[in-house]
Order: sequence, then structure tokens, then C-alpha cells
Amino acid sequence: MSGSTYLLYVKATGHGVAAATAVAVPAQDPTPEALAGPSLPVRYIDPSTTPPELEVHIPADQLAVLSVDPKALSLNDTRTTIVLADKSLSPVDVTNTMTTPPLFVSGTTNKLHVTFPVKSPDKLTIWARIQPLGPPQLVTDPEQLAAASRTASAPYTPPSPFPTSDKIDLDFEPLSTTGFHSVLVLVSGVMPSLNQVKL
Repeated sequence: MSGSTYLLYVKATGHGVAAATAVAVPAQDPTPEALAGPSLPVRYIDPSTTPPELEVHIPADQLAVLSVDPKALSLNDTRTTIVLADKSLSPVDVTNTMTTPPLFVSGTTNKLHVTFPVKSPDKLTIWARIQPLGPPQLVTDPEQLAAASRTASAPYTPPSPFPTSDKIDLDFEPLSTTGFHSVLVLVSGVMPSLNQVKL
């Protein structure tokens, strides 16, 4: 092929978050940092939410790059594509969604309560990125924003028989900010969930 498409995805869950197309195939695949910089801003727009537009910056060290044939992946399908363990691509079931927003566990600054659907007995990974949104503490400096944000993840093995949904508390380093936060939650095989959550 004369070019290649590079899919940026979250290592923990395989969710595609961005893609870039190269005119010619380079000698080696680019790194996440080369494509995204120190972090990748991910924005989702949903008219049904308040506010309708939220953004979270995913650190480059949470991302990986997969070179794919441009014919195998439309750039429009990036965020509905999952990279499986064998590096093959699979579409996300767009009806498989998290209907309950995450919540900070009452009285804590380091626990996020996540409710998610369970469609099979397969093991899952639950991953979250928490970023201050303000007010009262609006953070706009990139370095300060990175320092004030948190990443959390945990494995999940469904019980037998497996339920249709389950919940987990994700632990992370205590937040130094209060007020509203953007919270991106990814669960293996489930559509991304980006919400505004108040601490």
C-alpha cells in the first residue's frame, strides 16, 4: 500500500480515540508521543448531556499505536473501533452503553463508583481519566492540568452466572481539586462514557 493509517488507542481497553494517515509508509511506526504530544485531548459532543461538550486529556503513556490498512478502517469509525489482544480490529456495539453516570464515592477524593453493562463471562478492564473542569478551580495551564488529573483502572472478572450489569469502585491518587470534573470511563467492549461529575 502507498500509505498507512495509524490508530491511537487506549492500551488498557483497546478503545480507538484518534487516527492519522501517512502519505508514505515510514521506516518505523510513530510513537504515541509523536502523534499526540504529551497528551491527547479527546472531546465528545452529546446534545443530551449538560454541558453538551466535554473534554479529557489522555496522557501519551496510556496510549498505543497500531498501523492498519486504510481500507480496513475509516477515520469516521475510529471511536467505534476496539483493538483486540491479537491486534485485530472489532467494531464496538453502539447499543452497549453505560446508562448510569459515574459518581465520586461520598466522603472521598480518591474513589470513583462505576456501573457498567456485562454482556459475556469474559474478563473486562475498567479505565477512567478524571480531569478538573471548574469552577471553582478552573485549570488551563497544560502542566497544571496534567498534575491535577488522575488515571485509574482495574480488572473485572464476572461472577457465574454473570449479571447483566455490575459496579466497581476505582481507586486513584486523591484529587487536589474540588468542584466539577470531566470523567471519561472506558470498559472493554462498551461505548465510551464522558460525564461531568461534581466532587
